[in-house]
Amino acid sequence: MVLGAAALAACTDDYKDWVDPQSNAQEPTVSFGDGSVTAVDTIDFRTLDTTYVKVCDITAPTSSDESYSPEYVITLSTADNLIDEESFDLSADGYMLASDLQGYLESSYGKRPVGREILAALSVWATSDGASVVLTSQTFKIVAIPEAPNVEGQYYLTGNFNGWDNTNTDFLLSNGNLDPYENPVYTCTFAIPAEKVADCVNGLEFKITPASGIGGDWSECLAAAETDGKFNYGNNGGNFTMPYNADAKYYTVSFNMLDQEWEGKSLNFAEYFYEIGGESGWSTPHALRSPGFDGIYKGYYYLDSEFKFKPNADNWDNDLENNGGNTLNESGIGNCPAPEAAGFYEITLDLTTMTYSLTALNIGLVGGFNNWGGDGDPALTYDATSGSFKATAIELPKGDVKFRANADWAINWGGGTVSTDGDVITATGMTQDGGNITLAAGIYDIELTLSYEGNHKAVFTKTGGSASQWSEFIYYAGESNGWSATASPLADKGSGKYQGFYYVNGGFKIVDGSWYGDDGAGKIAAGDGHDNITGITEGFYQMDVDMSALTYTFTPVTNISIIGSATGDDTWSTDLDMTWNATDRVWEYTGALVAGEFKFRLNHEWTISWGGTSLDALTSNGGDNLSIGAEGTYKITFAPNCDDKGVATVTAQ
Repeated sequence: MVLGAAALAACTDDYKDWVDPQSNAQEPTVSFGDGSVTAVDTIDFRTLDTTYVKVCDITAPTSSDESYSPEYVITLSTADNLIDEESFDLSADGYMLASDLQGYLESSYGKRPVGREILAALSVWATSDGASVVLTSQTFKIVAIPEAPNVEGQYYLTGNFNGWDNTNTDFLLSNGNLDPYENPVYTCTFAIPAEKVADCVNGLEFKITPASGIGGDWSECLAAAETDGKFNYGNNGGNFTMPYNADAKYYTVSFNMLDQEWEGKSLNFAEYFYEIGGESGWSTPHALRSPGFDGIYKGYYYLDSEFKFKPNADNWDNDLENNGGNTLNESGIGNCPAPEAAGFYEITLDLTTMTYSLTALNIGLVGGFNNWGGDGDPALTYDATSGSFKATAIELPKGDVKFRANADWAINWGGGTVSTDGDVITATGMTQDGGNITLAAGIYDIELTLSYEGNHKAVFTKTGGSASQWSEFIYYAGESNGWSATASPLADKGSGKYQGFYYVNGGFKIVDGSWYGDDGAGKIAAGDGHDNITGITEGFYQMDVDMSALTYTFTPVTNISIIGSATGDDTWSTDLDMTWNATDRVWEYTGALVAGEFKFRLNHEWTISWGGTSLDALTSNGGDNLSIGAEGTYKITFAPNCDDKGVATVTAQ
C-alpha cells in the first residue's frame, strides 16, 4: 500500500487521541473515534537482546464493520513536521523490528549511547466494504538509546611486550583526540622493547586496557572474540595475538571501537613514502625519505590544499588518510586538511606513531659574509613555476656558505658534491647539517631546489665578470714586519670590510694596490702627504679595516683560548688560556689534553673562533673542528693572521 498525505498536529504529551479518519472520495466513512496510542518508557538497546522491540501501547479504534482488520505502520522522524521520515511495519501490540529502530537511531544521530528523541505517528489501515481507509495519529515521542559501547578517550596495549604491566602507559592507542563516536578508529604503532624481544619470539599477545582500568582493573578490557578480526568488551574473550617478525622494526594495530573489529600487522619500513595532494592536482607524488629506514620520513614541498600519504609513487594501494588531528590511518576519515597558509613546508611523516607534522619554512643564505647569521640572512624567494627558491645579485666574498630555514640552525643544508662549469657552481645531494660550500668572491644568482635528504640541489651562477670592487686581501705593512707589502694580509669579510690579527710595534700603513696612510680620527687615505699611522701601543691586535668607509679599528687582544672536548670537557664550556710569545709572535699553550676536538676562540666568546681542515690554513669563517688523536701533554702554538691564513702547530711533549 502507498500512504496518502497525512495532516499532523503538534506533539503535546505521550498520550495522543486519533484524529478524524481520512478516506478516498466516495468511499464509505467509518468512525474510529475511540482509539489511542501511548509511548513506552525509554528504550535502551544496550540492555536488549531481542528481535522485536515494543515502542508503544495501542488501543485500536473500533468499527461497526465486522470485517474491520487494522494494519499498522509507524512513521519516524527527527523533525517536528515529519519531513525526511521513514516508515516501518508495526504489530497491533506496538512492536517493531529492533534492527529498524536501531538503524534509524544510528543513521539519524550516530552510535553515541545517549537518549535520543524521535517523533512518531501511527497510521492504521482498515478495509470496509471493499474500500480502504487510513487513520493517522498525532505525533508522540519515543526516547531510545542506541546499542553502542561506552568508548573511552584513551586505551593502552597491555601484553607480553610490557610484562603484562597493567599500570604501563607506553603503548597508547589514539584516535587523534576526536569524539570517539565520530571517529571510532584507535591505532598504535610500536616497537618491542629490546629487553622483551625474548618474551615475544613465539608471538605477541596482549589485551586493551581502557584509561579507567589503568592500575590493575581488568574488568573492562577489550579481549579477542572467537571470530577472527572481532573483539568483545568487558574482558570477554582471550588474548589478541600477532606473529613475531624478526625483520620488522615496528608493529601496528587498529581497533574500530564501534564495529568491534581489529587488525594488526608488522612493519618493515621502506626508504621512501610519498605525499600527494591538491597542490599538484593530485597528479604528482612527492618523495619523502627515511635515510635510516626507521619509519620517520621528511620532505620539503609547497602545500596549499588537502593532501594524503601513500607508500607507492605509481598507485594508491594502502594510502594513509587523516584520522583526526595529525594522526593517520589506512581507513581514516578523509584527506589531511590544507595548511593554515599556503607555503613551503618541511613535511614529517612518522609511521612509528602514525602521525605527521608541518613546519613552515623561510629560506635564507648564511655564511662568513653575514657572520654566520649574526648580521641577518639574505632571503631566497620561492618561485612556484620552477618549484625552487631564488635570489639574484648577491655579493659574496671568498668563503663558505650554507642554507638554513627560519634563521635557525635546526633546519640547514650543505655538503653534497660540488662541481664547477665556468661561472656555474653546482652542489648536488645536499643534506641536513652538510658541510660548507666554498665560493670565490663574486656576485651570484642563486637557485635552491629542496625535495628530500640527499637530493637537495643548489646552483650558484656568477654574473657580470668581476665579482666585486674589493680585493680578496689587503695588507698591513709597518715597522713590525719590515714594511712588507704582502707578509700580513687582512681577509675580505664582505662589502669591503677586512680583518686580520697581528703584532703592532711602531708606525704602519694599509696596502691595497696603493698605500693608505693616516687621514686623522681613525681614517685612512691614499697618496702623498699621508703619514704613517702611529700612536698604537705595542701589542697584539684585531685589525678591522673598512675600505668602503676608509676607516680602521685596532682592538687589543688580551685573550685567545683553546676550547673543546679535547680539554676534557665534553660540554665545550672550559677555556684553556694561551699566552702571547712576543719573541716568536705566536700564542702558545703547553699542557695535558685528551683525545677529542677543539677550536681556538677570542675572549672566551664564539663571536670569533678559528678552525679548519689544515693547521696551516685556519679560518674564523666557519672552520671545522680540529682534533687531538690521543691523551697526552702537548705544546700548541697559534698565529691567527686572517681567514685561510691562520697557522697552528700541535706537538706532543
